[in-house]
Amino acid sequence: MNMALDYKRPTQQLEEELAFARGEIETERDPDYVDQLRGVAAAIEWALGRESVSPASFKVQPSPDWRGQLLEAVRAQEIESGVRVMPDGMNKHYARGMASALRWTAGDTEDTPA
Repeated sequence: MNMALDYKRPTQQLEEELAFARGEIETERDPDYVDQLRGVAAAIEWALGRESVSPASFKVQPSPDWRGQLLEAVRAQEIESGVRVMPDGMNKHYARGMASALRWTAGDTEDTPA
């Protein structure tokens, strides 16, 4: 884990990755990958402060800082692995997309989620 988590990823980077994920959702044929991209998009929308309810734990937390994003990434990983109950309408691919996006938005990885 990156221990130098004292910054927030620039909004422009989040916007670009969100646009990429949305574009891929429109053209991708693999339903599992589409679900993963939807998870990516939901996580980035929340990280941008456009959604006030967190995508994995469904708690009201508008404009989360990097700590909140990493905690939510852990929750998404727990959903994907079966440690937490899978919420209705979600699957492991969606949860994987959320987790990877939230680690990226928080600056924990340089690997883009989509």
